[in-house]
This record gives sequence, C-alpha cells and structure tokens, in this order.
Amino acid sequence: MTRMVPKRHCTKAALFVLAGVLLLSPVPAIGQGGPAGKDPCSSLSESELHGIFDKLAPGGVPILSHRKSPLDGLCEIAIGSAMNPQIVYLDYGRKFIIAGSLFDSRTMLNLSVAARQEIQDRFRIDVSKIPLDNALLLGEAKAEKKVIVFTDPNCPFCAALHGTLHQVVAKRKDVAFQIKLLPLPMYKDSYWKVRSIVCNRSLKMLEDAFEKKEIPRTECQTDEPDKNLQLAQSLEISATPTMIFPDGSVLVGAPSEEDLAKRLNALK
Repeated sequence: MTRMVPKRHCTKAALFVLAGVLLLSPVPAIGQGGPAGKDPCSSLSESELHGIFDKLAPGGVPILSHRKSPLDGLCEIAIGSAMNPQIVYLDYGRKFIIAGSLFDSRTMLNLSVAARQEIQDRFRIDVSKIPLDNALLLGEAKAEKKVIVFTDPNCPFCAALHGTLHQVVAKRKDVAFQIKLLPLPMYKDSYWKVRSIVCNRSLKMLEDAFEKKEIPRTECQTDEPDKNLQLAQSLEISATPTMIFPDGSVLVGAPSEEDLAKRLNALK
C-alpha cells in the first residue's frame, strides 16, 4: 500500500513543473479492467494538451503521457520531468484541471503516486556520464554496490538521508555512497559551502554543515560547483537528495533505512 507522505526532497525552485525530456509513450493503466479502448483521453492530441497545459508555466509544459483515469470522467495527465513527474487530472469536457491525489477508497492506495512511480521506475541515467573522481566517499572503496548521491549542505532532507546512509554502511561492507555536491539556488549560502567542502575534500565539513555547525569559508581554484550544476541539469536532476543506483535507476528524496535496504537488495 502506498501511503500519503510529504515530499522528502528539496527542489531548485518553487515551480509547478520541471523542464525535462518528453516521454510520449503511454503507460499501462492502473485500476482499469480490460484493454483500453477509444475514449476521450486517448483521442487527445499532443497539441490539444499543450494548448491546455502550457498556460501553467512560461515556456510550456512537457507532456509525458495521457490516459483514462481510474475515475470515470477524468483523464490522467503526466507532465513535467520523467525524473520528477506531476500527475494532474483533466475532465472530459476539458474545462477543469485537478491537481491532487486520487485514492482507491477500498485499499487507500494512492493512485496518483502509483502512476508517478511507474514513470520514475522506467527512467534511467547513464552512470558512465557522471564523473566520480572528486566525489566524497562514504563507505568502503571496494564496495560492490556504489550509489551516487546528489546532495546540498543546506537541504534538511539531505541531512536526514545522510544519517540513513551512515546506518547502511555501518551494517554493510558491500555498499558505499559517492557524494556529489549540488548547491541549490534556493539556499543563498549553499554555493560557498559547497565550494569550501570541495576545496577541502572534507566529508566531515559536509556533516558539520548538515548539523548546522559553522564551517570555514575556503577559496581555491575550482569550478566543480558549476560543473555539478551543469551536470545535474543535463541529467534532469533538479531536487536533492537524489540517489542514482548502479543500474541507473533513480530515487528522489529521503527513504527510511528499511526502504533503502530493499532497493539495494533488489540490485543484481
């Protein structure tokens, strides 16, 4: 059962949708019996959808998928980024947009979250495109399973996740975390903190920042913060913490130790 929980990640900006790569193929329907036939949702064209949803954000809104909702009378529309999609609903008359979660009252399954997860589960990042020579390492260097973590020193959910990562490596020698520092523009002092941590190659400084301790302001010749921002943009990463597993699958947010262990155990 998917429970309704608050988003446990920090985003670059308070935008409703995030720029992303279009994923135009439809996803399998949830809670709908039998094969999908012709309906008001499948007949919607991309241009029609853009005519409706592009009013939500300057520059337009990427349309990821559209299909009939489990609730009669509504179409389920996925918009935004394939890494962090937003699920909204459009009535058959194309007059009303509903933003919010749709639950199955019998099971209390959050169908909106399930639809979002379907898209995220198919999304993969080519880990070979991520330079790791300068990543901070938490765990054993020879660990079989290495997970890349994009984090910001001011992000409270990143701090929570970091504590979970410590719990994992304390119990498992087969897992290590390679930490990439991503200074989110929403935090005014993240850039200099990232720069200082990078200049000192210090995991302790990052952990001090997570604990709200003062860290020294250090200057050195490095463009790593800017490169990390450019890399994140190219990979569609716009929130922290973001974890990228060896198979390229992505998890945004701060899961519990138990949930993270399940993801790690599922890796081949």
